[in-house]
This record gives sequence, structure tokens and C-alpha cells, in this order.
Amino acid sequence: METISPLFPLPLVIYPNSVYSLHIFEDRYKKMIADCMHQNKSFVLVPKFENSQSKIATSVIVTNKSKLHDDGSFDIVVKGIERVLILKQWLSEDGYEDGIVDDYADVQNQISEEILFEAETVFRDVIKRSKVILEDSYWLNLESAQYKSYKIAEKSGLQLAQQIDLLMITDETARLKYLTNHLKRLEHFMKAREAELSIIMFDGYIN
Repeated sequence: METISPLFPLPLVIYPNSVYSLHIFEDRYKKMIADCMHQNKSFVLVPKFENSQSKIATSVIVTNKSKLHDDGSFDIVVKGIERVLILKQWLSEDGYEDGIVDDYADVQNQISEEILFEAETVFRDVIKRSKVILEDSYWLNLESAQYKSYKIAEKSGLQLAQQIDLLMITDETARLKYLTNHLKRLEHFMKAREAELSIIMFDGYIN
């Protein structure tokens, strides 16, 4: 369904159901956030890459205004709601952009359990190899997530261009395949790095 929403271009991607902290310091966006909170409405976070903006974005809602700084800036916490397609945009009288957006939903809802298992297995292997300790709440959220690809993507070390690519995919199984291929490349790099470190540590020379 087409709606009019404020647009907030930033060099980042927020996935549906992801939670993220933002620092708001420009007057036009402080006004935008204040209006959205007062009206209890969402805005659209638009991934900005180099000199262009993605047409696929994520509507988000402010869940918390956490800190006011001395310079008038403040921090907020937002949660991703759903992906949208930006059909048209223009500059509002308050200095930020508004746009007409429409739903951007998956066209394929069937999930391959085999691909899901492989993606989760490789992901857990990479996390273990990296020695990163994720909180129990993350694993619980992953377990309960409807679309596990987005939750895995949060901790997969994707570059911004890759995050945008993932956001555009309209098939959960295809997203899981994309992540699995990325994680396998990352795991290969980590293994090679570990081998190099092993050679350095055990080269036989006496200190």
C-alpha cells in the first residue's frame, strides 16, 4: 500500500526487526524525529552508498529517545518494521525529504530447511573461530526470528554494498544462500590467517 513517509538517508542498513542506535544532530532531522514521535509514526531509513541512495529501504519506528546532549543533539533507538520501495521523493518545507513508498515483500515464502541448516552451521563456526562472544539474547532472538537471514546478517561482517544487496533479495532461501557463500569466504580467510599465525608462533627460532 502506498504511503507518504519522511526519508532519512544514512550510510547503513537496518533490517526488519533489527534494533539500532542513532545519533541525531542536524536540526532538520531533529524536527523530523520529534514529529514522528509526537504522531507515533514511522520514517524510512534509506541506505546511502557513495553518491547514490537505494530505492529499497526500511521503515523504522523510534522505540526510545535515550540521551540528550549539551549541544542539543540526542540519541534514539529505532526498530526496523518492513522493507519498502521508494517510488518518488521530494524536499519538504522542513528541509528533509518526504517520499511515496510502497510495500516490498518477499515473492517466495517457502524456506529450504537444508539451506537454513547450512547457513546457521557456517555462521556458528565463524563466530566460534572469531572468538566473539554473543549475548544469550542474540541467540534467543535468532531462534525466534521469522526471517533468520536478517538476524544472521547483523553479525556477519557484511560491507554496506553487500547489506544493500541482501535487503533487495525477495526470497528468504536466496538470502540464506547469499550469507552462506559470504560466510564460507570469510571462514576460508580466517583459516588462512590462523595458519599464518601458527607459522609465526612456531617457526623454530629461539628467542
